[in-house]
Amino acid sequence: MSQGERSIKPIDTRRLQLMVRMLATIYQLLATGTVCTKRELYYLHLELAQTPGYTYAALDDICALLDADTWEINVFNTSKGLIAGPMVLMLSCGQTIDCNTRWGTSVPLDVASVIDIRLTAKLVLVVEKDTVFKRLLEDGIQDKFPNTIVLVTAMAYQQRAMAVPTMRWIGLFPSDIELLGLQGVPLCENELKRIEQMIKRPYTEGHIQRELLLLRQLATKAEIESLYNIASDFIITVYLKSKLKEYLPI
Repeated sequence: MSQGERSIKPIDTRRLQLMVRMLATIYQLLATGTVCTKRELYYLHLELAQTPGYTYAALDDICALLDADTWEINVFNTSKGLIAGPMVLMLSCGQTIDCNTRWGTSVPLDVASVIDIRLTAKLVLVVEKDTVFKRLLEDGIQDKFPNTIVLVTAMAYQQRAMAVPTMRWIGLFPSDIELLGLQGVPLCENELKRIEQMIKRPYTEGHIQRELLLLRQLATKAEIESLYNIASDFIITVYLKSKLKEYLPI
């Protein structure tokens, strides 16, 4: 059985019972305008849910049946990422969330409830790893660039809680590995194959293509954390200052 490109797996009696119970819960969520996480949905139906994965599979079947994404039925993942910086989120319920806190603020589960964003920042810095996000805050990035940068985790950016007109990759570049003499880790065969595939894609041209070609030549990768081996404050005082000079009056 299929609905568009979605497919529903063969259903046993227990799974069908679970889906009916979950549909009743989803109806209540939609009727009352409330939300819950996938994990909460699992705990609400423990008597039928054998494992979290069993519940999530049943939820996938429900989404296929309704031809809807989970967020459209008010069910969300447990984490939406973190934001830190001079930004205030205005929610439809009247609540305001000040993101200018020491350790960052969680993105609301229901990002559609954000009706307005107020900020003074000149750019948004997307950080892939939560550990690096926290380290940048510990090192005082907001003091170094006051009222200038909104820091977000990659998960928060993917949720599209904000509109970013343009996006630029600022590193860590393969050329940085060579320039700074960073200690790298050899690339595995699958990673080298992926690089070959990326080089052939139409959007990897100019600077990005040159970096990919160098990465293939070096056959070595390095993590952004390796910059801390140069100096504990190197990312804040040197690396970011150099990378952001094109965008900020530093």
